[in-house]
Amino acid sequence: MQTIICMKWGSRYGHEYVNRLYNSIKKHTKRKTQLYCFTDNTLNVDKDIICKPLPKISLPESISYTPWRKMSLWQHPLDDLNGDVLFLDLDLVITGALDRFFDFSPGSYCVIENWTQTGQNIGNTSCFRLPIGKYTSVFKKI
Repeated sequence: MQTIICMKWGSRYGHEYVNRLYNSIKKHTKRKTQLYCFTDNTLNVDKDIICKPLPKISLPESISYTPWRKMSLWQHPLDDLNGDVLFLDLDLVITGALDRFFDFSPGSYCVIENWTQTGQNIGNTSCFRLPIGKYTSVFKKI
């Protein structure tokens, strides 16, 4: 079973983004895949999406509702998840097969290249894969 995760908090992205992402995931995967959405509001989210509360994180108030919240995904345990999980931002447009993201270098952290700084070895965390529990020091250092 492949696991994809996303996060939704505040009012910037509504339930329709989560549902659209889920429908796109179903269209672009051949293997059995589940979507977990860590959120503060499950209203109108498709019933087949596994909704969980936002993971706890201690951030300064000024950045607590910014993308820094993604750092909470590095903690262990992270709900009941294990193995490799693929994170996707809600505003991504999926144009091709996702299964291959699970085939590349299993058990390793992978991140897409930041297309605005190509060749500089800088990642863009709108799409990354992490092995749950392997790099917890990332979370512990914040």
